[in-house]
Amino acid sequence: MARGLVVAAVAIAVLAAFRSLPAAAQAGAQEPSGLSGAWVLDREASELPGSGAPREGGGQPGGQGPGMGGGGGRPPGGMGGMGAGMGSGRSPGGDRQPSPEEMKRRRDLMREVLEPSGRLIITEQAGRIAFTDSQGVVRTYTADGKVEKHQLANATVKTRTRWREGALVIETELEGGTKVTRTFALERDPRVLTVTTVVEGGRAPRDIPPVRAVYEPATEP
Repeated sequence: MARGLVVAAVAIAVLAAFRSLPAAAQAGAQEPSGLSGAWVLDREASELPGSGAPREGGGQPGGQGPGMGGGGGRPPGGMGGMGAGMGSGRSPGGDRQPSPEEMKRRRDLMREVLEPSGRLIITEQAGRIAFTDSQGVVRTYTADGKVEKHQLANATVKTRTRWREGALVIETELEGGTKVTRTFALERDPRVLTVTTVVEGGRAPRDIPPVRAVYEPATEP
């Protein structure tokens, strides 16, 4: 009898401890959401930056975030002033402007996080979600709301990943206070993955529309 009371007390204590955890920590314990699998971009159903059709495999090798490519060429629509928007480029006591090389790097970074990859492979395990892009680059995110660092082609960025209302949300901090929020939402009938990317904060131009990439299950591995 006494042993049974002890077990019950321990169970209640564990449940109470879990309930007292921050929402982000509980979110990291969620079961796999169904995002896992191979996905291919449906360009016609998507709302993409610029001309809308990223080159298959992205652009800069190894320079892609989850769901993103890295196409070259001109910046996507609304990104003309994004180079300066990624940070003032001023020293504490002066008015120094970014060099042309720095401006190019900032534009490339914004393009890198906005343009979708033509293909995605997603795997989930124990609160960790791994993305393999068209170039075969793998990046893994932990859905616990804590800060992580990821190396892109043009910069090292800070990210926070969490589950929100059944969707996976990855927030990426860029220079100058700009934040890129990417939401992975699954529709089950028919099975479609929608990746919506929003740029806000800092000096980001307000005319950058959300990027909406729609993925269908890949019929080939």
